[in-house]
Amino acid sequence: MVTQRPIRAAILCLSLIVISAAAVAQDAPPKTASVSFHSAGREVSLAARSAERLSLSTQTAISRCALNSAEGPEMSRDKEANALWDETFNNPSRLYLRFAAAFDNRSWSGKKIPISEVLIGFDNDYFVGPVLSRHDGTVVAFFKCFGDDMLEIMCTPELAPYLRDGQKQNCRIPRHRPE
Repeated sequence: MVTQRPIRAAILCLSLIVISAAAVAQDAPPKTASVSFHSAGREVSLAARSAERLSLSTQTAISRCALNSAEGPEMSRDKEANALWDETFNNPSRLYLRFAAAFDNRSWSGKKIPISEVLIGFDNDYFVGPVLSRHDGTVVAFFKCFGDDMLEIMCTPELAPYLRDGQKQNCRIPRHRPE
């Protein structure tokens, strides 16, 4: 006679394995399809390892921004955000990331914002910005981003030779990680 207890235990174990695998898959960083960095109008070639580091740093930075135009449309109307994307993309210095598949960014309020592209301007003499994302033609602008996260992106060693003098000075600022 077969008891139900071993069968139930096996089903419970299998269920936990499937749930755990799904959770790990959700937390895995998104695969980057392409990363391009332009400095003073010229494209800078980046190694695959650098591209992955920038991808992860960018995802982290965006997730910690306090405000975004998806939750506060008064901050940036769709037309303004789209125009800002075009303007930033046409600037001579910028970082552009395109992900192999869209990922959901959770804002501080818990809202999911799908992201398949990220664009960060590098034309400011001392810092980087604007920080923008796009998915299916919808552009979201991010504001009040954690400064250390943005410094980590800007001060990536591979980008250092191409930074402006003020940006290079800011890379010497000590960073403090939130707990």
